[in-house]
Amino acid sequence: MNFDIYTTKSKEAIQSAQQLMTQNHNPQLEQIHLLVALLQQENGLVPQLLKKMDVTVESLQAAAEAELQKLPSISGSVDFDRVNADSSLVSALNAAENQAKTMKDEYVSVEHLFLAMLKQPDKTLKELFKQYGITRESFLQALSTVRGNQ
Repeated sequence: MNFDIYTTKSKEAIQSAQQLMTQNHNPQLEQIHLLVALLQQENGLVPQLLKKMDVTVESLQAAAEAELQKLPSISGSVDFDRVNADSSLVSALNAAENQAKTMKDEYVSVEHLFLAMLKQPDKTLKELFKQYGITRESFLQALSTVRGNQ
C-alpha cells in the first residue's frame, strides 16, 4: 500500500478508523472501523452518495456503530501505536488502489475505499450492505451523477 497516493479525505478516514479502534480497545483494525469513519466524515462524499441512493445514513451509521461495539476488546496495556489491520481490510485497501487505477484516477479517494469494501466486504459489512440495499451498482450510479463521465 502506498499512502502517498491517498487523498487527504482518505487519509483522514483511515486515521479516524484507527482512532475508533484505539477508543474501543479493539485488537485490530477492521472494515467496520473504516465504514464508520467514512460515515462520520463531515460533508463527506460517501454519506452524500448514500443519501442519493435513498439510504438513511444516520440509521446505517447507528447500525455500523452497534456492530463496532460487538468487536472484541483488549484490556490492560496495549501498544496501539502498532496497528494490526485485519486481512479483509488490507485486501480492501489494495482493491481501492486498483479501483483508482481502473477509474483512471491519480489518487485513492473515499469513493474508491467504499467501492473496494462493496467489492470485498467482510461478513459484517456484507450483512449491513444487504440490510440497507447498498450495492456496488447503485453506488456507482450515484457516483456517476456527481462525477459525470470522469
